[in-house]
Amino acid sequence: MPWGAGRGAGGRAQAQGPALLVAEPLAAAGAPLPMPAGAHARSGGGGPHGAALAVDPEALPEGGGVRVVLRGAAARGRLRLEAAGEDIADADLQGGWGSGDFVVGEIASHAGDWHFRPVLRPAGARPAAMVLDSGLPVASLGLQGALGGLLRAVPHWRTAPRAQPPARPDLGALYELADGTRGVVQALGDSYGRLDAPPHIELVRDRRRGEHLALDLVRAGAFRRVLLFASAYGDQGLRGLDGSVTLHSEHGADIGIGLAPCREPATACALALITRDGPDLVVRREARYLPVRAGLSPQRTLDYAYGWGLSWAPGR
Repeated sequence: MPWGAGRGAGGRAQAQGPALLVAEPLAAAGAPLPMPAGAHARSGGGGPHGAALAVDPEALPEGGGVRVVLRGAAARGRLRLEAAGEDIADADLQGGWGSGDFVVGEIASHAGDWHFRPVLRPAGARPAAMVLDSGLPVASLGLQGALGGLLRAVPHWRTAPRAQPPARPDLGALYELADGTRGVVQALGDSYGRLDAPPHIELVRDRRRGEHLALDLVRAGAFRRVLLFASAYGDQGLRGLDGSVTLHSEHGADIGIGLAPCREPATACALALITRDGPDLVVRREARYLPVRAGLSPQRTLDYAYGWGLSWAPGR
């Protein structure tokens, strides 16, 4: 929930609870890093409220955020979040906590506002996956904790009931980097890309995950937009295709994107569009089959639909 509009809102958010509270950078994934600038804590003897952690959003870097971790065995009591002297969130810690460390929430920026997201899960456990659909088509990769590691786009293809099986789709990505460089990553033309050099996107084939796309979000600032797509050739094209794509984050929550069965002639499907939003990256569900256009390859069809402006040549 946002407690202020923009960075100029001022005020501090203070989370109070019955044990030691610590702040970790969102990208740390539980690593023992120093407490970020703009956060300080006090434990035991903190007055009537016990431990307290104060986070000053004005002192955190633009696009920064912290994960609030409760450290203490068998913690009981309540956790309260205050901002500008007012209570804005309250969590009951009674029962079911056992011992160990627990993530109780995340404080992060998105689209100019600061947000508190309650989590309430054991530290070290992966957050629950989320699914993008027509009701919730967009997710912030920053708020999902996905920035700072690898993001793998893994497809799960299947054939719609009573449909003729289509040719196995090819996976690819159109990209535009922050410096204006544009291109494509795909098997056609041996354009597999690289993780350790621009475009920091690679088409990977391994036995465990199968063919998938990997994006290095340690270099999240290098990306302006990335369109993940599937394509197929021939008269059948993608007709009869069904399935889903999962964005597996190295640190944060997985993001699922479902596809409706393809019932019309189509050779290209836009799966998801990742775009820059200030310091953040936002993923939008597309799940959009593009109808065949006479004389156009699937790649050109995608290019024209999304205005990429590339020059294409026949590939092998």
